[in-house]
Amino acid sequence: MVYSDSSATKIRMETAQVSESFTDHFGIENIPFGIGSSGRYPTPQCVSRYKDSVIFLFDIASLLEEVDFHSEILRQPTLNAFAALGRDTQQKVRSGLQELIRNGALPEESCENIASVVMHLPVSIGDFTDFSCSPHHNRNAGEALLGMSRGLPPGYLHMPLGKNNRGFKLLVSRMTDPRLRRKVL
Repeated sequence: MVYSDSSATKIRMETAQVSESFTDHFGIENIPFGIGSSGRYPTPQCVSRYKDSVIFLFDIASLLEEVDFHSEILRQPTLNAFAALGRDTQQKVRSGLQELIRNGALPEESCENIASVVMHLPVSIGDFTDFSCSPHHNRNAGEALLGMSRGLPPGYLHMPLGKNNRGFKLLVSRMTDPRLRRKVL
């Protein structure tokens, strides 16, 4: 379990062991980005996956041509800084990685088997707005929270209804999810 401060909000980030059963989903055309750690790489950092190997991107940054950003970004414990570089940079990193794989030039020491890697929550999430777009959801929420009849709230057809939320607890997929309890003031 990893704890991280994000804009004065404690975010509980839990880790999950990734299943090996999805090996076929990660071929040369599907090169994802994530955050991982292992015995050899104990600090969570930017990774990618190819078949059953997790590739620690900082180790290959110097081999990626046409990529012009400070490679320390790839050692960050979230993808936030990498994502902020934009799609063009992400595509260049992905293309460079694909080229290394095609040419057999991917250094073995930058890879670990997926079974020995722990994947982490990939982004730090602070506040966000949850928009309620479904008429069914709005009828139920209106009744439960406001004591309204089963009709739609007055502004529903003119403006999306939203509520401000905080990402106080986020779980990596396939984690046990104890039901969260909310307070309504």
